[in-house]
Amino acid sequence: MTTFAKALQVMVEYLGSSEFAGLEDAHDTVPHVRFLQDINRNGFLTIDSQQGSDNALDLERAYVCGFMRPSHYERALHAMNELRSDKLLLNIPVATEKDFKARRIPLTIDKRTHEAFTTNGMFVPSMDFRFMKKQAGLKPGEAVLLVLAMDPKWGRAATSKQGLYRDLIRALKMSLPERA
Repeated sequence: MTTFAKALQVMVEYLGSSEFAGLEDAHDTVPHVRFLQDINRNGFLTIDSQQGSDNALDLERAYVCGFMRPSHYERALHAMNELRSDKLLLNIPVATEKDFKARRIPLTIDKRTHEAFTTNGMFVPSMDFRFMKKQAGLKPGEAVLLVLAMDPKWGRAATSKQGLYRDLIRALKMSLPERA
């Protein structure tokens, strides 16, 4: 287990590695890796993402899910508003398993049936949150929030001029603490 700062560095390196490029489901991500690396370099530890598309079978919203420091999240949220971006930056609250409710945000829908087959919860059970932190290599005591950055517009590519990745990177850069 490692610190948040070290986990960010490790993720940037991993995303650029041949190991990542060789993953079965990485083929959609590899062309856009530089954006994800930039997101990680600017304080958002990515654990999942979707480019967003509109094809014959399904309609996707672009999203990035991962961890941020609480103070950086607050500043990034304000920066996103300053940019007048339509993108959402949501803190996914941690709930006890007893209080967990299955409220879901649809991220990918089947065009024929209009059923959502990729969703993200509005809450995360504490057991799942601990597991995600462990999978990301974070120490149990690291103070982080689970954050979902999402494009509300269906089918807009994250890398497009008005896409999620560009707005998120700008907001993250604006919200980084000043370095002496």
